Amino acid sequence: MPRLHYLIRSAQPHLQIFPAQHSSNDPRNQYDGNNNANNTDGPRGRSRYSFGRNAALDTFLFTIQGLALFIVIREHVLDIKWISGASMSPYLNKGYNIDNIDSEMVLVDVTYATKLHLERGMVVVFPSLRGSSSRTEPSKLSVKRIIALPGDIVTTRPPKSGEGGQKTQIVPWNHVWVEGDATDPDLSFDSNTYGPISMGLIKGQVMCVLRPKWRTLKWWEWENENDPVESGGDYGKSQRIRVRKDAVTVYDPNIN
Repeated sequence: MPRLHYLIRSAQPHLQIFPAQHSSNDPRNQYDGNNNANNTDGPRGRSRYSFGRNAALDTFLFTIQGLALFIVIREHVLDIKWISGASMSPYLNKGYNIDNIDSEMVLVDVTYATKLHLERGMVVVFPSLRGSSSRTEPSKLSVKRIIALPGDIVTTRPPKSGEGGQKTQIVPWNHVWVEGDATDPDLSFDSNTYGPISMGLIKGQVMCVLRPKWRTLKWWEWENENDPVESGGDYGKSQRIRVRKDAVTVYDPNIN
């Protein structure tokens, strides 16, 4: 409670006591009690304004930094994709025609080192291609398995009845041959249609399934016939039979 100062004025026949009147210029009046709470021009008001402004700036900068970090991670480290369709079933989207599960969430390794060391059996992501023209659709992604590397000779998948015979093709330098795991040719639009794809198109390698059920993809077991799941069973075996590894030596055409 503010102190009251009194002036005593003599009056006959008795004394009267009056509250003291402070001038508006009196420092005690300027910084006393609740008057200072509403005074935004005072030191405390300026301090509160400065604190609020700094907090808002810190929040903004933190958000920008977090967003930048998120973008860097997605572009150069790890990314999350949804896989839909039946071209990789039953290895991916195993329940596509059974449980009506039409998509799975997967984690993709998009590091530069992975793109430099591609191997047979890897499940990779790349822009979808249009027909045999090899024109890409950047807005859409395809997920396929690498079954042949540069220098391998591939015999194309057996065609449906009445559609000509099988062909052989050498996988050129800096290219890979990709196919889906689906046994039905109609379910997979892959290198049997558009040929080998450039390694430069590959965005990353699928590491694991996150949803609906966690599962690590052991791509290195694709050639291990003792593992029926990772090797693709009988169809995976038929894919490997169609590939002659390191059949020819290929060179960089840009080097004379």
